[in-house]
Amino acid sequence: MFAITFVNLIFCVVILVVGLMTYYKKKNVVALLIALAFGLFGVSHVITLFGRAGTLEGLEIAIRFLAYLLVTIGVFYLFKKN
Repeated sequence: MFAITFVNLIFCVVILVVGLMTYYKKKNVVALLIALAFGLFGVSHVITLFGRAGTLEGLEIAIRFLAYLLVTIGVFYLFKKN
């Protein structure tokens, strides 16, 4: 379980960095929303890696909910734009 969560954290950090770079270069709001969402997913993975997922379950649910909401808003923005 540790290895999978750690790899997911690495992917989250990569997506966060690439998303932020894209936002700053192209001013693409969707890239920013996705970057922030994956940053939040990364926080969730850090909580799990530190073994606090059980005690911080409510916080982890709220973080993931917000992350999925950001991705949904980004995709909806693309839907409305095109």
